[in-house]
Formats: sequence, structure tokens, C-alpha cells
Amino acid sequence: MHNHPPSKDLSGHPSHRRFTKEEFVRIQEMTISGITPKQILSSLRQGNGNLKSISRSEYNARAKFRKESLQGRTVLEALFEELGEADFIFDVQHDHDGHLTHLFIAHPASIALTKNYSSFFLMDCTYKTNKYGMPLLNIGGVTSFNSTFFSAFVFLRKEETSDYIWALKRFVKVLGMQRHPAAIVTDRELALMNALKIIFPDTPHLLCEIKTQLSHEKIRIPHKFHIPLLCHINGRVSLYALKELFKQYELAVSDVSSICKGNFTNSMDLPRAHKIKTTNFQPLQLIDIHPH
Repeated sequence: MHNHPPSKDLSGHPSHRRFTKEEFVRIQEMTISGITPKQILSSLRQGNGNLKSISRSEYNARAKFRKESLQGRTVLEALFEELGEADFIFDVQHDHDGHLTHLFIAHPASIALTKNYSSFFLMDCTYKTNKYGMPLLNIGGVTSFNSTFFSAFVFLRKEETSDYIWALKRFVKVLGMQRHPAAIVTDRELALMNALKIIFPDTPHLLCEIKTQLSHEKIRIPHKFHIPLLCHINGRVSLYALKELFKQYELAVSDVSSICKGNFTNSMDLPRAHKIKTTNFQPLQLIDIHPH
């Protein structure tokens, strides 16, 4: 005996939210392909207009699939087994409690490219890319065709010099002990810079100044700087440089630039008002800011 009328929405009943075997197989295939849960459910509803399943049903199906695919293994055991089967080069480090603290991964094709094009590498850490909150060090290279490739990935416990030293030592093994890069580019990550001095003492280290300026200043270009003169360098130079250039632009417009004697250019290495005016206010190029 019920004290409420029959339910009009069958999706409220778990028995009506179950997927068919065919739908479960499709969920598996789309999960492996990296399709998001929301897109998976939308695709299933397009194929079955009477589908009563909800987001929780799909998440449960995905969880069941992951559990079955592990076959009793832990996530790390499954990862290491798959890396080995695919001939990845990888190395790990654990703490005293057995928790993974560092993981180095390099694909066979990446290793071949690293050995063939070992002159120039870029290194940078990305954040919040995994649920464990571990920084991910990306190491990339450049081919003779001016195309880039990923050389290796390293999950780190922290961003301390010792963590980067561990990663770079593994990278040296992939690169080859006799190979020394002609240059390595990073942002202003001091711990990584210190580690590079230790592991690659003879390799020149270059700073990606544009990325450094933008990341540290979190630059937001004021509306007044959106003028034709600065259109090609907005977002590519520091906010300080933009302010100084705008001052010179105002001088050129007001015709006060006649008193300029070149001291500004000599001290700031930026185009002065006189030059801006003589070029008829043509848009500045990056080479005008950094002629060397």
C-alpha cells in the first residue's frame, strides 16, 4: 500500500536506468578513446531516445569497467605493466612508506628523436594536471625541421632542486652520457635552474623572458595601450615597456619630441618619440624592442 501516486519519471527507478550490454560496450570504447562522461551520455541518448540512465549510472558503469580492467592489480601495477608492454623507458622512486614520489616516462619514438636531435631542449612544469597534485615536468626538443617533440615526462613530488636533479639524471641516461645539449630553455624556475647548473654545467641556459614576464606580472593590457603603434607587441613585452613606449607615443603626438637627445633609447633600449614620429607612427615590431 503506497501513500503517493505512481512515479511519472522512470529514471527515478534503478532498474530502469540499467544499460544494455551493447551500451556498456560503447561506454568502454568511448572511455578508452578519452571522451568525456557528458559526451558519452549524450551519444547514448542520441542512439536511444528512451534511455532513462542518468550521469550517476554512467559513472558507475565506468567505475565497473576500470575495476574489471585492473584485474586485481593496483593502479600503479597496471600502469607499470602497460608501460613495459609498450617498451616505454620509465623509472620510479618511492619514499620510506612505499608511496610513489617520482616517475620518469619516455616513449621509444621520443627517445629516438632525443638522441637524433640533442642540441636544444625546453623544460617547463605544469600544474593541476592530475588528481594527486604532482607537478609534471615536460621536456621537449626541436628537430632540424623546426618542429617540436616531447622528449620525456616526469612526475615530481615537489619543485625542489633535489627533485629536478633526480629527473635530469634520468634524462641524461636517455640522452646519452656523451651528448651535451647546445642550449636549454626554461622559465625563471630557480630550483630547475640550480639543478641544470649541476647536471649540465657546460650547457648554456636561456630564459624564456616573454613567458616569465607574463606569468609573473599576470599582465592585463590597459585599454589605452590598444593603439596601432603597439598592436604587434601587446602581450609580447612587459607592462613596464608598454608604459614607457606609450609615454614616447604621447610625446610624439604632442610634438614635444623635438627636445629628445637620444638619452631614452640609450638607457632603455626602446624607440624614442623622435623615431616613432619619423616612421609616421608605423606599428612597432619586436625587433625594435630587442634589436639584438
